Amino acid sequence: MKHDPPAIWAPLEPVLQFLKENHARIEKLFFISDGPTMQYRGKKNFFLLSTIPFRMGFIAVNWSFLEAGHGKGPADGVGATMKITADSQVARGTDIPTAKALYDTLVPLTKVKLFYVEEDEINRASTHLPKELTTIKGTLSIRQVICTTPGMIHYRVLSCFYNREAICPIVHQHCTSSTTWKRFDDITKDLLGKWCVITYDDNPYPGIMADIAEGGLEVKVMHYIGRNRFFWPRLEDKIWYTVDKVVTLIPPPENVTQRHVQISPRVFTAVCKKLNL
Repeated sequence: MKHDPPAIWAPLEPVLQFLKENHARIEKLFFISDGPTMQYRGKKNFFLLSTIPFRMGFIAVNWSFLEAGHGKGPADGVGATMKITADSQVARGTDIPTAKALYDTLVPLTKVKLFYVEEDEINRASTHLPKELTTIKGTLSIRQVICTTPGMIHYRVLSCFYNREAICPIVHQHCTSSTTWKRFDDITKDLLGKWCVITYDDNPYPGIMADIAEGGLEVKVMHYIGRNRFFWPRLEDKIWYTVDKVVTLIPPPENVTQRHVQISPRVFTAVCKKLNL
C-alpha cells in the first residue's frame, strides 16, 4: 500500500470536492498532521498542496506539522470506529479481502461519509508531480507551510495563527517547483485579483489581474524604477495583454520603502532566468 503524497491527495480530492459542493463558502484549508518526510513534510507534498486545492477553487492552504505522538483528534476517533466496525463484521463471518469489500461493508453500517479511491486515481495524482522539484534546505525544521499563490509557499519553523491573513516577519518563501510555472492556457475568473508578472519590451513587471477575456488578461501594472524596484504610477496603468505575455503568478511584492516594492528576490531571480535576462 502506498503512503506517498499522491496516495494522500488522491483520497483528499473527493473529500475537498464534497466540501466545495456542500459548503461553497469554504475558501481556505487548514491541515494538521504529524511530520513524516515521506508523506507530509516533503517537497512532493509541498508541491501538491500548492497546486491541487487552487485548481478546485480554494484560495489558501495552511498545513501545520506536530511532533510524533501529539495531536490526536476527532479524525483518529472516526478511524478507530471504522476499524472496530470492520473487526466486528469479520468476527461475524464477513470476508473483507479488499479495500472495495471494506467500503461496501462499511457504507450501510455508518453515517460517516466514506469515499472509495481506485488505484488508478492514485497513479493519476502522481502525474501532477514534475520530474524535478526543489528541496527546501532544513525541511525537518519546518513546522508550518502557508500557500496563498499557486506554486509558491511560505514556511515557518514555528506555527503561528495570530494573523491568518498576513505573513509574519519570521517566515521564508519558496517556489515549490524550479521547472514548472503557472500556465495560462486555462484562464478562469479565479485569477482575478492575483499578482502576476508580465513581460513588456522583454522586461518583467508585477501587476494585478483586473479582468479576463478570451485570449487575454487586463493587468494593472506597476512601473519600473530600478532593478527589481517598482512603484504604482499616479495615473493607473491598466492594459490588456495576450496570455503569452504573462510569465507567472507571484506573491504580493515586498515593501522596500514607503512607495517602492520588490518582487521576492528568489522569485525575481527565477523570472529573470526564465526570460534569459
